[in-house]
Amino acid sequence: MYDLHVHILDHGFAQISVKDRISDYLLKAEMYGFEALGFVDHYELLRKGKGTREVLEEARRQTDIALLYGVEMIFPFIHPLPKRFDFFSIHIRRDIDMLETVQSLKKLHRPFTIAHPCAFGSFCSDVKKTIEEMYDSSISLEASMSRYQLTPPSLFLLARKNSVSLVLGSDAHTPDELPSHVPEDLPFTEFGGLGFL
Repeated sequence: MYDLHVHILDHGFAQISVKDRISDYLLKAEMYGFEALGFVDHYELLRKGKGTREVLEEARRQTDIALLYGVEMIFPFIHPLPKRFDFFSIHIRRDIDMLETVQSLKKLHRPFTIAHPCAFGSFCSDVKKTIEEMYDSSISLEASMSRYQLTPPSLFLLARKNSVSLVLGSDAHTPDELPSHVPEDLPFTEFGGLGFL
């Protein structure tokens, strides 16, 4: 079990420290038997989380759970890609085609996960071609454990058939939102095959 879409910071974050938030997530993750956690923070909130990377480095030394630190950004990007992140969780802006997004991301040669693919107003003009473009790239698709129903299951099945990396993510904003198990209707459950792990 793992979750690669977990938020440390959110808009109501002022009442708890980064260290306490990470500790609370780790307690839940250890209780549920997690192998990995991927923390992602919204780009706009990064200034609120000064010192987050250092706290996360300290937590890595105290747990057997693989801890990754990513940033959540909206595509097309309005800011340059920040440095020092393990991966990027990408939300595709409304009315933007996923195929065009994948073609643009491939040129950047960075580890990207497309969160909530073909959802929230973005669209998939050619699913087959999109998956073909993703093959042998550093781009993976996220199956959201909380919002899976928004993405056509056929997209994940085609991705799996074509050896495109699929990752699980809950989009949890608090430790209580961390899932205790993988929903049975997801088309995969194994951990691995991720280019950035």
